[in-house]
Amino acid sequence: MASFLSKLFKPKWQHTSSEVRKNAIADLNSANNEEQQTLVQLMLNDAAADVRIAALKRLSDPATIIKHYASLKEEDKSQALEITAEQSKQLGLSLFDLIQNDQLLAEIIIASESQNDFMNGLARLQDEQALLAIASKANLSRVRQAATELIETEQNLQQVIDVARSKDKNVFQIAKAKLSAIRERKKLAQEQREQLLTLLSNLREHASTEDTNLYSAKLESLTQKWVTLSAIATEDETKQYQDLFYQCDVRSKQLAEESKNNAKAEDNENEVDPTQPNDRESNSEHSELSATLHTLNDTLDQLRKRAASA
Repeated sequence: MASFLSKLFKPKWQHTSSEVRKNAIADLNSANNEEQQTLVQLMLNDAAADVRIAALKRLSDPATIIKHYASLKEEDKSQALEITAEQSKQLGLSLFDLIQNDQLLAEIIIASESQNDFMNGLARLQDEQALLAIASKANLSRVRQAATELIETEQNLQQVIDVARSKDKNVFQIAKAKLSAIRERKKLAQEQREQLLTLLSNLREHASTEDTNLYSAKLESLTQKWVTLSAIATEDETKQYQDLFYQCDVRSKQLAEESKNNAKAEDNENEVDPTQPNDRESNSEHSELSATLHTLNDTLDQLRKRAASA
C-alpha cells in the first residue's frame, strides 16, 4: 500500500517515462528556489537528452546555466550556449558580463559556433592561458585570429605558431608577425639600453677628462643623445645623468670664462699706446734721415774737390 501511495503521489518529473518528465517540466517555476534546483538536477542528470534540454530552456536565469556549464553533458553544451546567449541578449547582457572565470569563458568560446557573441568581448580576457586555448582550439578561425592578436608573450605565440602551422594559415601568419615584432622591439630596447649605459660612461669620462678641446661642444652632443634616451632611463640613471651633467656644465662655464679672460689679456698686450712712437714708423724715419745725411756728405765732398782743382 505504501509503495502504491508513493507511486501515486510521486512528482511527474520523476516518472519513468521521459515524455511525462518533459511535460512535467512546464509546471516547474524557476523563480521558486526549490523548483529551480529540481530543474538544475534534471538539466544535469536526466538520462533523456530532450528532458535535459527542456529543463535547460525552463531556467530563465542565464547565470544559473553558466554556473553549472562545466557539469553539463558534452552533447548539451552547444545548445546551452545558444540558450544562454539568447537569454543574455534579452536582458541586455553579454556572456562576458555573466562569466568571471576566464578559463570557463575560454571553454565556452572554444565550443561556440557564433563568432558575433564573443568578438567584441575578447579583449576583456586578462588570462593569456585562456587566450592561448582559444587561439589554438576555437571552432571558428576568426575567433582564433582575434585571440592571437591579443597574445603578447613570445612563449605563447610560439605555441600558437606550432599548432597553427598546418591548421590555419591566417592564425599562423598573425602569430608569426607578432612574434617577429616583439623580438624586434626587444632587440631595439636592448640596443637603447646599451646606448644609455655608454652615454653615462662617456659623460663620466667627460666630467674628469684633461682634454678640454671643444669641451662645450662635446657636452652639447652628449646632452642631445640623452634627450632621445631619457624615456627609458631608470630613476637612478636619471639622477646619475643630472649629477654628471651638472659637473660638466660647471666645468664648461669655467673653461668659457678662462678663454674669455685669456682673449682679453691678449688684446690688451697687442693694444698700441697712441702717446708712444710707433717702432715701425721710427725705423722708417731713421732710414730716411740717414739717406739724407749721406746725400749731403756726398755733395759736400764733390764741392770740395772742385774747389781744390780750381
